[in-house]
Amino acid sequence: MNGRKLTAWMNSQAFLGVYEGVQERLRLREAGIDREQPVRKKLERRDPEYPVSKKTPLAWLKSVVSEIDVGQKVFSKKRGHTHPIHLNTNNEIKTHFERLRWGSGSWLKSKWTSDVIASHCSGEETYYFAGSSESYKPYTLVMIDVDCHNYGSLDGALSYLEHLREAHFPNLYFEPSTNGNGGHGYFLLDKEEMSAQGIKPILKEQIQIWLNDVATDFDVELVEVKGLPPELSWGTDQYELKAYKSGVLAKAPRGLLDRFSELRSTTVMTASELRNLPAVQTPKKFAKPNKVSCASAGSVSGHHFTTEHLAGLDEGGKYHAVAQALLSGEDLTTRSRAKVTVLDMAIVLMLGEFFTANMNSDGSMPTARWEGMWRSLCEESHIDRAWDHKRFKLIRDRLSSLGLIEWEDHSYCVGWKKEDGEYVPGRSAKWKLSSELMEQLSSSIDSPVSASSPVSEEEREHPLWEQTFIDWCSSLVVTPDNETIRPTLVFRQPIYLFSPDELTKFVQPAMQFAA
Repeated sequence: MNGRKLTAWMNSQAFLGVYEGVQERLRLREAGIDREQPVRKKLERRDPEYPVSKKTPLAWLKSVVSEIDVGQKVFSKKRGHTHPIHLNTNNEIKTHFERLRWGSGSWLKSKWTSDVIASHCSGEETYYFAGSSESYKPYTLVMIDVDCHNYGSLDGALSYLEHLREAHFPNLYFEPSTNGNGGHGYFLLDKEEMSAQGIKPILKEQIQIWLNDVATDFDVELVEVKGLPPELSWGTDQYELKAYKSGVLAKAPRGLLDRFSELRSTTVMTASELRNLPAVQTPKKFAKPNKVSCASAGSVSGHHFTTEHLAGLDEGGKYHAVAQALLSGEDLTTRSRAKVTVLDMAIVLMLGEFFTANMNSDGSMPTARWEGMWRSLCEESHIDRAWDHKRFKLIRDRLSSLGLIEWEDHSYCVGWKKEDGEYVPGRSAKWKLSSELMEQLSSSIDSPVSASSPVSEEEREHPLWEQTFIDWCSSLVVTPDNETIRPTLVFRQPIYLFSPDELTKFVQPAMQFAA
């Protein structure tokens, strides 16, 4: 250990805690009170805590969640909105067990109490849990989070959860989310003596995909599995914590007090039963592969994007960085209140880069091609943002207003039938990403940060090269909205062949334009 590492270790909370314990023993010895250092014992296995034996909401909750990983929704001045945080940090948890290991008293600042539950159930505060990773807890609480933020409805979310209760999860407890735009379902998982490292792949890589497959027939946006347990790696001595990784927080059930009997009787599933859930056959509504042309070598799941491309969508990746600079904090919202996120823009940049490099032979850029590729990526679980035509239109218009789209022909027309019944196909607008934007994408970092690799906060922010994109975007001239080029519908068939109903949809925009 060099001098710098030694100094850092001596300033750590773990060393200071041990040092205080030694000083205390020296003071007791000088006072004539000799107290021997407690003998460190081997880790003893505690008796299992079964939730069915717990009579109170607090005792029941503590038997199925982590007692060290507790979360709360707080307001962040930096982000400008509320978000959940882990109340006990990783360093505090490591220091806590280090002090216990050396015989010093230690308590974590945040834990589950009756007051915490009361404030959460009343709505005064919002608390979050992580699943139980303790070996003496046979069960862990899992949350099925049904999101309808950008599209979907509360009725769709509740209908979906009701379907799960009737078909797959008997007695499933669920409740509407606080914001009223989704729902939360809760069930108990019998861990079958599996560790957190074994539980996470089952819940995230198997069950979450299965739940989203079931949700395709319901008016919901996304389904996520939350409440994953923290990962703790232990040494041979009691309380010897080698490594710690926090869990995935989930909102605690609001009905913990008022609906405790229902929650206590919720579904209990084993890990083996989850693996054996019936497969869902979802009809595919995506573009045919031969319309999107040749997959490249090294692509993901036979598609056109490598793992490096997909990593560029994550925070710190090249598409995410350029997208963030292009949006520059601007709030783009559709008429249906669907909000464009940085991830939406990043996906458009990734697809647009591919389509521009692999143009159709006639130079057209049909929206169906975008939708087909986007939905294919969703089906393969490479992205979790569903296709939305209105969000795509907003992003396309945003790029056009910045001069980042090269228009060869902005007109398009719909297909129509002649009097003899022969169908005349329509024609798409012809455009592609500008050479300037393509140059920015190609000059971005060549090795984007992978979401699975541990990085520091400074590495994730990339202040230097992200500032380059911000400076570039600030130099772009924004075209006024009434001068922005957009696809324009033109008539190729004689006007008299349109029915009155078909003409009606064109009259109102024309009247507004004339006014």
